[in-house]
Amino acid sequence: MKAARFIARVRREVRRMVASWTGEYQYTIDQVLENMVNRCNELNLRLARPEEHTKLDFTIMLTVQTMNYLHSGRHRVAL
Repeated sequence: MKAARFIARVRREVRRMVASWTGEYQYTIDQVLENMVNRCNELNLRLARPEEHTKLDFTIMLTVQTMNYLHSGRHRVAL
């Protein structure tokens, strides 16, 4: 499965979880998600693990990237 498609499927749920953990607006997290989807499409990334394992890892990565986005003033995803 393509990574961008996976993100689209879990986007709403993961965005809500990260917003509740970090106290950040869902709109801010959605900007980070949009950048990640675009980058996944550019690199043609695909899932290498089962979706449930990937979902947990992705949620953690999104939390970290959101914090980086907020503290650096600009977003950088190292993929």
